[in-house]
Amino acid sequence: SKKIDKFILYTILLGTYFVFHSLIFSEIVAVSILKSLNWLIVISTLSGTFIGLFATLDIYILPRLRNKALRHQYRPLLLYCLS
Repeated sequence: SKKIDKFILYTILLGTYFVFHSLIFSEIVAVSILKSLNWLIVISTLSGTFIGLFATLDIYILPRLRNKALRHQYRPLLLYCLS
């Protein structure tokens, strides 16, 4: 089975907490639930996008740098630019 990234798992758990919190404490429950679900969708999408970018960086960009010293030299720069 595939292992779930901890960041995604924590994001889902925090979003679930927000939904339950809005059910219990909010005066306008529908608005709070929609805000919680919106937050969960946005953060999950951004997380998945950055995970895909890092995979692309590792698979396609870094191997194209032929010199191993250059690859290690430019990796922090590329990671900084993508973050």
